[in-house]
Amino acid sequence: MTDYNIKRGPYGKPWITRDGLPLDWPDGEDKPLNGHLYERVSYLADAADSKENLAPYRQAQAVFGVVRDKSLAWQFRALVAEYEDPWKQAKGEVKSLLKLAEKVGGDEQKSGIGTALHRYCHLRDIRKQYTYDVVQLEPWLECYEDAVLSRFDVLDDEVFIVCDDLDNPDAPTDLRVAGNFDRLLRDKETGEVLIADIKSGRQDHEYAMKPHIQVAEYAHGQRYDQETGKRTPIHPELSLTTGALIHLPFHGGGKPQCTVYPLDLKEGWRLATMTAELIQARKMRVYVRDALSKARTK
Repeated sequence: MTDYNIKRGPYGKPWITRDGLPLDWPDGEDKPLNGHLYERVSYLADAADSKENLAPYRQAQAVFGVVRDKSLAWQFRALVAEYEDPWKQAKGEVKSLLKLAEKVGGDEQKSGIGTALHRYCHLRDIRKQYTYDVVQLEPWLECYEDAVLSRFDVLDDEVFIVCDDLDNPDAPTDLRVAGNFDRLLRDKETGEVLIADIKSGRQDHEYAMKPHIQVAEYAHGQRYDQETGKRTPIHPELSLTTGALIHLPFHGGGKPQCTVYPLDLKEGWRLATMTAELIQARKMRVYVRDALSKARTK
């Protein structure tokens, strides 16, 4: 879930300091002097994914949204009427309309339901009795309790972390990402402490690259206090080799179920750093490639 207390810049990216100090925010300025915009933890996983299956789905949701809301159709028509190339000349407005169209088409509804499911799982974690339940979610929450709380102690949840490498700036390990992980668990039998990610999509367990990368980033990160700039270890016994995917496929329909899958964090970290290198390679300019080519021929 989004931490609304975190100060963010464009596109929701959080401001992070790399000098161990709090944000230096002069009066009247729209950004701190010592702040760096970090990507979301999901950024690397998304960058590594070709999106070949997801892109058509999102496109379809946007089309459905335009069909359902004529005001969206009219706004798109107005953009086409005004600009020769709307994408080039009014990209920000086009993106905003597409996001709204996806929401109207139904895609954003799943995200909202997932947030509610996460919050109710938290209430189960802390054994809080609540009056305002959601009948449709209760069978799934029972499955969550049987699969997770019978096996693990919940040590913490929704912890904000940064994952970077201040000793090796711009190295592949200097990922510069930040975000909240779902759960910090201790296995009641083995005593192992690990980070877990909750996913509610039907096929999240079949396409496990994303949770592998995300949980590995979390595990290699540190707790971060934006108010002070202080970083502290997540847990002294935290595993860097094993994480967990808590699969609660409410969006898949069918019989309520919850399964806990192990995640190989060594492989997840390899994929994370590899993707970071790939992103840097994509930013390579032509003249840099030419210079490298000339250097090799000497």
